[in-house]
Amino acid sequence: MIVFGDGIPGRDFTYMSDTAVAILVAGCSDDGVGETINLGSGFEMSINGLALEVRQVLQLRNAPIEHIEQPPGDVLRLFADIGNARQLLRYQPAISFPEGLARLHRASRHRQRSAALAMPWSFT
Repeated sequence: MIVFGDGIPGRDFTYMSDTAVAILVAGCSDDGVGETINLGSGFEMSINGLALEVRQVLQLRNAPIEHIEQPPGDVLRLFADIGNARQLLRYQPAISFPEGLARLHRASRHRQRSAALAMPWSFT
């Protein structure tokens, strides 16, 4: 697995259904009109932490993590202040990062099996 830079920069990962629900609630509510509302998990994870979670979910605990040069201009921190979302929309993310990653992995495996059944031939 490749990590750009030292892996210390942080990111805020949100499961897609949490984001979708918040957007629907915002669209049906007058409470957020004219307000800036950030959506996120409210939890910052380092890129190194992300790599470790991916290894665990994929059951690749011994997979090497290679750090390479960080691209110029890469943002060091992306972390959403979800205070307004909590206050105005009663937003509370329901899916933790590990659970969301596990769901994504299961869905990906399911799609691969479905595609294999739909196209049983191979290309050479």
